Amino acid sequence: DATGGNGAAIRADASFVEIRRSSIRNATDSGPAGDREAIWASGNGSMVVTNSTLSGNDGVGIRVLDGDLDLRHATLTGHTLQGVAYTRLNGRNLLIRNTALTGNALGACILTGGGNAGIATDAYNLTQGTGCDLH
Repeated sequence: DATGGNGAAIRADASFVEIRRSSIRNATDSGPAGDREAIWASGNGSMVVTNSTLSGNDGVGIRVLDGDLDLRHATLTGHTLQGVAYTRLNGRNLLIRNTALTGNALGACILTGGGNAGIATDAYNLTQGTGCDLH
């Protein structure tokens, strides 16, 4: 329970973070409803999430404000907002492959920002059909 707001279970700022074979479940944060997440990344960092499950978290599963996100063989389900919230900035990349984004209250993924980020999938994703043009 991260009670101070912006208290994601994992918070990365200008860092490289790799999460492998992990589970983040039922994380809560007392911050405003639109500012909650299990994983929060910003500051020109890079994040890789592999063979991991994020489920039942209060807010977004993964929020990336400035950086790259590579999701591989992951499951993001049961969040009170989206599975992924990604801000598009020039020169940044979002790659989602062999990943399940289902059962999230406000959709699989949301893109914000007007930058020209690279967004790619390998067409082997299971999604609830909303957001980020995932296949």
